[in-house]
Amino acid sequence: MDVGGGILLRECTEIFREQLQQNRNLLFDSYIPANGTYLIVKEDGSLCEPVELELDKKSGQINRTNRYFTQICQYDYYSRLIDMNKPQDNKKIIHSNSYLSFFVKKESFQNGKLNTEAIDRYFDAVIYPELKYKGQTLKIYQMLEEEIGCVPKDIAEKIRMWIKENIFHLDVDLSKKDYLKIFFEAPMEQYQRENDRYLVPNIYNSNDYNLEVEGEVYGLPNNNLGMNAKKPFLSSRTKKIEVPFLLNKEEVLLQKQFFDHLMNYAMAGKSNVYIDTDERTICAFKNNEIIDRDFKGYYLRIQKGKEVEIHSSDIVPCYHPSVKKPFVYRNALSYTPKEHKEGTEYGAYYTKEKIQSLLDAVFFSKFLKGNYFTPQDKLGMNDGYIKRNLIISREAVFDWLYKDEEVQAAKVLGNVSLDLVLGALKEGYIFKAMDCFNLRHSLLEYFSDKGENTMENKINQIVTDLKAKLDAEETPEIQSADEYFFAVGQLVQYYISLNKGKKKTHALANPFINAKTDAVLKKKLVQFFLKYNYDIGVSSRRFNNLYCMITEYELKGDIEKDLMIAGYLHSSLIYVPKEDK
Repeated sequence: MDVGGGILLRECTEIFREQLQQNRNLLFDSYIPANGTYLIVKEDGSLCEPVELELDKKSGQINRTNRYFTQICQYDYYSRLIDMNKPQDNKKIIHSNSYLSFFVKKESFQNGKLNTEAIDRYFDAVIYPELKYKGQTLKIYQMLEEEIGCVPKDIAEKIRMWIKENIFHLDVDLSKKDYLKIFFEAPMEQYQRENDRYLVPNIYNSNDYNLEVEGEVYGLPNNNLGMNAKKPFLSSRTKKIEVPFLLNKEEVLLQKQFFDHLMNYAMAGKSNVYIDTDERTICAFKNNEIIDRDFKGYYLRIQKGKEVEIHSSDIVPCYHPSVKKPFVYRNALSYTPKEHKEGTEYGAYYTKEKIQSLLDAVFFSKFLKGNYFTPQDKLGMNDGYIKRNLIISREAVFDWLYKDEEVQAAKVLGNVSLDLVLGALKEGYIFKAMDCFNLRHSLLEYFSDKGENTMENKINQIVTDLKAKLDAEETPEIQSADEYFFAVGQLVQYYISLNKGKKKTHALANPFINAKTDAVLKKKLVQFFLKYNYDIGVSSRRFNNLYCMITEYELKGDIEKDLMIAGYLHSSLIYVPKEDK
């Protein structure tokens, strides 16, 4: 019964159902138990050897080689609470759900919270559930009990006694802040039955929202929903039924299993989930891993919290891990870099994964890949201009590389890339500024499809023309605004080269780059001429030609920062030896 929502989730769950039918162990193949000590009590009351389990957070892997591991995964899965708001022990000391298991945090031994009273409180709740439930919940439990029978009290009481007699005398290291989990050996069908006994009455968000239709109960699922009396604003007051959608028992149990499967991914650090509606498959990747196959379907961004949380979802009509056309990282400034680490060389790039590495290294100093979703206050970086532009652009970059939505990326990267160039200049990172400039214009070329009218070709032509004009015996004229701004950048670079200060920084170029009008720009050029002309020979033909051409040129349009920056960053045409002119 769908009431105004849940369509995307329903189709995702249906694909999961198909996967589950093909592999009944799907949930257990990737299951990751909580860190702790695991004990299995045999039917005669003796213990199997303890199993210590700990997740490697860096790799997202856990040691699965122990001979009891598969059995522990299954026992653990069928013994878990839905969440800590629905415990069997109302004081939340014991975290398991049936008489067959006993979960407790080791610190509860140290602080005295685990005692005989807590043990009895827990077993009373799991052995006599009909005393705990009321109203709609009691009705649901009674319907379930007619199907699966009552709790086998004799077995449960025997287990209660074992816990009381042994729990405080186990040879277990209790110093760690993790779990002690005890399982009593029994057929897996018995574990499943007792899990259902806990699950069915508690699986809905609140049984107050349940509806009974022709003898079947429909209710609001608990996953990623928080409707309760404290949150009346989540109700839809304009509808006859206030909740977003209702599921029957079979549907809600399947949805829970789907969210359990997502939790397995989240525990392993895989936050990007792709559900392929054509191939009917589900796959997941870590934060900085891009899906390596063509894809059409749904994207889910998940995160591990108290439960697995879906932070965002999207429809991806058609995704390809390769780009539509080769992305060419051009050396528009024609400079020889000190070094280019592998994966950041100039040339053609064919996959989104390679482009991501390039953006990560050149623009964001390796802070992009791991920080697409890091809260702003948790971003640990010293360069404020990188942090600022990362925050502005990371969502658009992610949508382009992970979901094939490039329109916003083209716009955002066009804006932030200029600020990244200026930021690198201000901090004195001249080679980084050059790489950022080259990557900026490679991106602009890629997104705009300018053909042969690239920044590289434009600069090469300007350099060729200016070289000839600087060496001309009679002062020529500047022919275009592009040539004018490149020439201004060259002149500013020359002036700054004459500065005798001990700490000479590229911030000296800021007054020119930030000039709003051509009049302001020319005024500042005159100021710098008056400041440095004591060091300029009157017979310096190249300087004289350059300065004269700039002062005589009448600009009719707006200030063009890119060509000015290009002229500033490019090797000096004034200092180039004559034999190389």
